[in-house]
Amino acid sequence: MFAIDQPYTIVLIASVIISISMAVAALMLRRTLGVYAFSLLKASIGLWALASLFEICSKHLETKIFAYSFKYVFIVLVPVAWYIFGSYYSNRLRKLTYAQMVSLMILPSITVCFVATNRYHQLMFTSLQVVPTDSYLYIVRDFGIWFWIHAAYSYALLFVGFLFMAKHLIDSPSHYRWQVVTLLIGGFAPWAANMVFTFNLMPYPYLDLTPFAFTISGLAFMVGILRFQLLDVVPIALDVVVENIADGIIVVDGGHRILNLNPAAKHFADTPGSQLIGAKAEEAFSWWAKLNIGGEDTDSPIIAFLSSSLIANGACCGPKYSHC
Repeated sequence: MFAIDQPYTIVLIASVIISISMAVAALMLRRTLGVYAFSLLKASIGLWALASLFEICSKHLETKIFAYSFKYVFIVLVPVAWYIFGSYYSNRLRKLTYAQMVSLMILPSITVCFVATNRYHQLMFTSLQVVPTDSYLYIVRDFGIWFWIHAAYSYALLFVGFLFMAKHLIDSPSHYRWQVVTLLIGGFAPWAANMVFTFNLMPYPYLDLTPFAFTISGLAFMVGILRFQLLDVVPIALDVVVENIADGIIVVDGGHRILNLNPAAKHFADTPGSQLIGAKAEEAFSWWAKLNIGGEDTDSPIIAFLSSSLIANGACCGPKYSHC
């Protein structure tokens, strides 16, 4: 082993400790899909850093090559876990079906198989060389076609998950926004650092800064958990509430064209639900004229509230309305 007191090694050790600790701590909270995804994310990051530690510190070429290849078992899980966590936190995914999980894991599973059998086809890595420095022996590989397919897929999942979180930041009430900010920092740092390493955008091409970014990520998540109850309180989007509320809600413009409505309101319609948006309210709802709100062609939207008791009794009139 090389000396373990080198800065790069210390950062790797810190990444392992922080990530694994957070993965275990997360499982002590309430068990939800978001908590499981977060725990998988941090565990994968920690084990990735641990494999990198063996790769960097080992003097034996066989051990170094094995550790380099073995870490891909965890590398492929990181973007999948981040995508699931981002989808859950932004209320785009509440349950993960078996079919969804299989579809997400097809390409990562192929990648792990190709890494293990690379000597026969060189689809992942076309060449390997060991580069010595004062402190370490680095493995440097030229990437094959499947590596770039895997990279495109991974970056796409990371980007989509990041986009969901950014959109959620814009839509969230102010008291939830610091939660999302910590998530964005924690998610963006490793993503950016890994892209810099993959595309050789830094003066030291053999030094993978991803573990450094993992440390920043872990600290950001730690602040989010301790200060902003990141995993204890998940903000529920307003549209989720509106979609599931028992009362019907219809939004029309000044000309009484339907702008939006929730599923409960569709029970009042005389027109199929797929044809309601953009239709005239008086044509879609035979009782609309009884509201006596005609002739108010203004720019302000009008919201009609339909009682759940009316829906349950099959009533066709009686909703209240208000101007925004």
